[in-house]
Amino acid sequence: MARNGSNSAAFSPGENLLQNAAVTVCGGERTENGFSGRAGATYTVEFPAPTAVNTVVLREDGANCRGFSVEARIDGEFRQIYAQDDKIGEYRYCAFREIPATALRVTVRQAENQFSLTGVEAYCVPKKRVPDFRVTAYLTAETAYDANALRARAGSLDCITDVIFFGAVRFSADGTLYYPDLKAEDGTKADGKTVFQTAIQNLREITNGRDVRIHCNFLGSDVDSANERCEQHTLAFGKNRNTLIAAILQFIEANGFDGIFFDYEYPRRLKDWLTFSRFLTALKKEIHGRFVLGAAVPVWKNLWEALLARPLDVAEIMGYDSFDADGHHAAFTATASRLIANYQSLGFARRRLDLGMPFYARPVDGGLYWYAYREEAHTLGTSCNIAQGALANFPETQGEAAPARYYNGWQMVYDKTAYAIDADLGGVMVWHYGYDLPSADELSLFGAIQQAIEDRTIYRKSL
Repeated sequence: MARNGSNSAAFSPGENLLQNAAVTVCGGERTENGFSGRAGATYTVEFPAPTAVNTVVLREDGANCRGFSVEARIDGEFRQIYAQDDKIGEYRYCAFREIPATALRVTVRQAENQFSLTGVEAYCVPKKRVPDFRVTAYLTAETAYDANALRARAGSLDCITDVIFFGAVRFSADGTLYYPDLKAEDGTKADGKTVFQTAIQNLREITNGRDVRIHCNFLGSDVDSANERCEQHTLAFGKNRNTLIAAILQFIEANGFDGIFFDYEYPRRLKDWLTFSRFLTALKKEIHGRFVLGAAVPVWKNLWEALLARPLDVAEIMGYDSFDADGHHAAFTATASRLIANYQSLGFARRRLDLGMPFYARPVDGGLYWYAYREEAHTLGTSCNIAQGALANFPETQGEAAPARYYNGWQMVYDKTAYAIDADLGGVMVWHYGYDLPSADELSLFGAIQQAIEDRTIYRKSL
């Protein structure tokens, strides 16, 4: 992986096609590797002959750009091949289908004050033979329990390789398992064991005949306090480790799951991380290679997370619920390029990493609200990540002072998937299946994932 410049969070996927190209800047000033100016400024590069391109990398000093596009001259005419109504920031990977261009033109369409792009690069990343690239979707027990909701998006399972069944089974501090009741919006409850049995039956029926692995995620006790959850996890993973391992293995074997996953977001102290790591190591030893062992890992980085690098077969990086200076949730640099570099520096092998992407929005003020992509997909279109204005049935979005909502839209999901492939990761992960549109919709995010896979790899099952 060739590093480029001082930004260790980014990589160059090959030879920069613009190194010796002729450049013209209109409405701004050319700098050493980029250009500066105000909204409307363009950076045009001429090629001596038609040149195959499928990636443009942009680097900005600051974050003043708020909308940009890339055009390619094909058969004598400029055509838009990429656009985002969003900022560029420190590093932006812009991926698209391979095109033959005699020129490229980058336009900063919107900007707050003067902008400065410190890098404009173009590449033609070759397709890779990666038949085992993972597309992992968390699928909640609530979604699977509703057979109609599950079937409405069944076509996405032709793209998905791995399902993590989530929220149907929990463990107590004493190491025993239990089925939590499902609470409906009207306050009624459904018996937890019935929910599990119905949901897993629905899931088995819909995946029948598809090449999809089904894993079970085990959550700890559902108590209100994060500190108390941490204490209960540490008891289960430590003092009662053998009981929990035996219960999990018996459960996995009895229900025919392919893997065991954990979503442990509450370690507070070094001893909690050590206990969790030792538990995973002991569990892996008992698995004897029969099941996949994985866990979700947080977006933040500290040295303690390195303790999980060895026992895990798969680490699902939760590239979401992290906000940048503008309140943008899951923006590209913080939750893709920089995040991958962070986990590699901790000793995680790239092929064991899955880059997590949200199929939901968070408000830019960091409020504790989550909005399903399917609700606003057709307002966003392919090129927008930011939604504003009132959203039906969500009172907190009403009024002039209501904050905007930041999604990972179609193009952003395509970009992150292409980046994961080009950076040799094991795959991508999604939270969660029920937030997407049906797969037949042109704005389906699973469709964006599949399109990126088809454009960047030689072999992959079709959606």
